[in-house]
Amino acid sequence: MRIQRVDIDGIPALEVAQKSQWDQPLPLVVFQHGGTNDKEVVAGYGVELAKRGFRVVLPDALKHGENNYAPIRQISDYFEVWEDGVYRLPRILDYYRESIKDDFIGVGGLSLGGYMTNMQMVKYPEISAAVSLMAGVDTAGAIRTSLSKRHGQREESVLPLEDYPHSQVLIDYNLGENLEALNGRPMYFWHSKDDHWVPFRFTYYPLTDNRALPTLDQVEFKITDGDEHVVPCHVFERQASFMEEAYLKHLEKRQES
Repeated sequence: MRIQRVDIDGIPALEVAQKSQWDQPLPLVVFQHGGTNDKEVVAGYGVELAKRGFRVVLPDALKHGENNYAPIRQISDYFEVWEDGVYRLPRILDYYRESIKDDFIGVGGLSLGGYMTNMQMVKYPEISAAVSLMAGVDTAGAIRTSLSKRHGQREESVLPLEDYPHSQVLIDYNLGENLEALNGRPMYFWHSKDDHWVPFRFTYYPLTDNRALPTLDQVEFKITDGDEHVVPCHVFERQASFMEEAYLKHLEKRQES
């Protein structure tokens, strides 16, 4: 396995792939870390995916890692981070465009990065498959609840989400209100029932209440209990297997067309 630091148009990142495949075109996965963490913390996710033949890019989010680290003191401090994470994805894809095999683009992330993933799936139809771990599918609803908790106020007394700087991306690309944007693309979700950071209900209800929608045909939703806001090993491994299965389906589709 080879892990190398790269600078992608000013975005510090790690690139992970098998040594024997390093110079070959490979299906691409961009995996995004959680809040207050950095690219090194999710290196294991990159290795697990690379074992299955992917080239994996692990970027530092804005205000995280090498990317001008700044302490996150309140939930609204993340808004600019999410905005930057969503809109910079094309820069990462353009950097690798000529080496992407079979036009397969996967995205994934946990917590902060999972929210980015959910929003990216609404904005970018060229994404082939995704993995979102412990992040609210109803992004706007989850954030409104988090704001009220942080401020110790009733939810209705908190400022409207749109009054916060950099919040428009959370509203425009809220997956919970735009599930049709999945359009049958494979997506894996995991959430623990007792997650104390991101309320479980903001993933559970959007997915289960709309399970009959054809757009969710390729969605897999894994629920556990007792894991709080920590990804267990079996989910860590399953997300990589899911991406591999999604790639094989992608190949089948290409052959049929």
